Amino acid sequence: MTPVSQIAVTKASMRRLLAASGTFQTLVGAATAEEAELRIHYGLASDVIDPDDDQELIDPRPRAIIWNDVGGTVFNREGGSNWEGEYTLYLMIEAPLPDEYASNYSDENIWWDNIYGDIIADLQTNSGGDTGGATPLPYMNVNGIEVGASGRNEPKEDPQQKLCYGVSLAIRGR
Repeated sequence: MTPVSQIAVTKASMRRLLAASGTFQTLVGAATAEEAELRIHYGLASDVIDPDDDQELIDPRPRAIIWNDVGGTVFNREGGSNWEGEYTLYLMIEAPLPDEYASNYSDENIWWDNIYGDIIADLQTNSGGDTGGATPLPYMNVNGIEVGASGRNEPKEDPQQKLCYGVSLAIRGR
């Protein structure tokens, strides 16, 4: 489906901005931004086991989820009939803990801090740029990033779920 409203276009530009992050591409094992986009979901991601692969979720980690919330979108009149939207989008990034860090809590925290810190740096560097291609869609113009909760999620009763780390970010921009 093609995004056409201001809100949908802003979410799509945030998705492309995250997918362009070299750190995110490496995290999800993608060779290109287009491949990385397949690991970025709108609204929610499924934690249901894939019926074709009982060792994997339908929307496997590592992954990201983009959503907006009440009060996260404000439209301001910029004079005459021009309206400008200001958005706060929320971004959750989740990744399974690599086995080599599982025996040392300090190492696993540093691993995760490095991952999401580098993703934030990529977002800052690429913000507002042009993605190019046949139908260019500019990356979201980010003017603020707030780090929310970050930490590890213990596996649930399901034995297929590994220990994973997650971070939530509030991304403000136009």
